[in-house]
Amino acid sequence: MNEACFIPEPVLAMNPMENETEKNIESQASIAIASIVEEVTNIKQEKKRQKKKKKKKQQLTLKEFEKMKEEIEDMKQARRCKVCLDESSNRVFLPCGHFICCSGCSEKIADCPLCRTRIIALVKVNNV
Repeated sequence: MNEACFIPEPVLAMNPMENETEKNIESQASIAIASIVEEVTNIKQEKKRQKKKKKKKQQLTLKEFEKMKEEIEDMKQARRCKVCLDESSNRVFLPCGHFICCSGCSEKIADCPLCRTRIIALVKVNNV
């Protein structure tokens, strides 16, 4: 009977110095991985903070919205013709330079309603 014999390969004994070096390498690798994971986590958290900050910045409060609405209305009123109060001002009086009347009213007056200077010429102003 010829039976196959199992012969184990000899186990190589590691040099104690090699074993120590391998442990040092593993330790350094673990520290490096932990550092990278921490850095990635910090970057993600900073991105979230910036996103929240940007979103908060974009949101108008009701009070801010109302204030802006009032400012727009004030601007419209300031641009309105000071004579008829209906149309937008679109003529500048020369030589005084006042910008207070619409085309219809400016054609009907000879003196500036604001400073009473005689109007020599009118300048048409578009899209102000």
